[in-house]
Amino acid sequence: MIEEELKSYKMGVLKFLSVKPRITGYWKVSEKREVRYLKRVDVELFYVYNQSLFLDIVILVKTVFMVLLRKGAY
Repeated sequence: MIEEELKSYKMGVLKFLSVKPRITGYWKVSEKREVRYLKRVDVELFYVYNQSLFLDIVILVKTVFMVLLRKGAY
């Protein structure tokens, strides 16, 4: 990640960087994956501040459906 992108995270940058990358992500399976970068920052920070086992399971299930339906991949 470049420094310009990290500026978009403002006060949440340290919290964002504290989360390890996963196989998939909340932004990748959300309906907001087609939005501009600044909105993506909001979506990613939502996951960072609300991470839980339940949310991870929801993300995994949505990922499976997206792969089967061939949505979101180019």
